[in-house]
Amino acid sequence: MKPKNLLNELADLKVKSVEFSGGGEPTTHPDIIEIIRHAKSLGLNIGIVTNGNSLEKLFPVLDAFTFIRISLDAATKDKYQFVHGVNTFESVINNISVMINLS
Repeated sequence: MKPKNLLNELADLKVKSVEFSGGGEPTTHPDIIEIIRHAKSLGLNIGIVTNGNSLEKLFPVLDAFTFIRISLDAATKDKYQFVHGVNTFESVINNISVMINLS
C-alpha cells in the first residue's frame, strides 16, 4: 500500500497520530517530505525518529511535527564512529543546532 493511501485510511479510522520510525532511516525515503505534508493536511499529529544524519531534509516541514526524536547513542565523535562505523557525529550535532535555531 502506498504511504498516502495508508495515511488516508488511518485518518478515516480517526487515528490522531503517526510516527515515522523503524525499518530504516525515514529520511531516506525519496518522498518523505510529500508524505509528511500529506499527513499534516489530514490533521494528523506527526512524529519521527531519526539518526539525525539527514535532518536538513526535514527543515522545510519542521512545523508539521509534534516531535522529532534523534537517536544519538554516543557522546563523543570517537564513540560515535566506533558504534556506527562512520564519522558523522559533528554533522549530526550541527544538524541539531540548525534545527533548534529554525524552530
